Amino acid sequence: MMNPDGSQPQNLTRHPGRDYWPDWFMPPETKIAFVSDHSGRPQIYLMPAPGAQLEEIVDVGDLRP
Repeated sequence: MMNPDGSQPQNLTRHPGRDYWPDWFMPPETKIAFVSDHSGRPQIYLMPAPGAQLEEIVDVGDLRP
């Protein structure tokens, strides 16, 4: 997250994996949904904004045919 002018960027997560495709989720934008590979494979997570405990909402492995 950062200020609208791009200043003061802050990481919301602290783990060695990659996080990508963030998007505000659940009006009134109280959570951030994103994909992370910190568990070893990409999974979808929800996190209360701004930053707190992660919540895995989908195990991508369960979606395979």
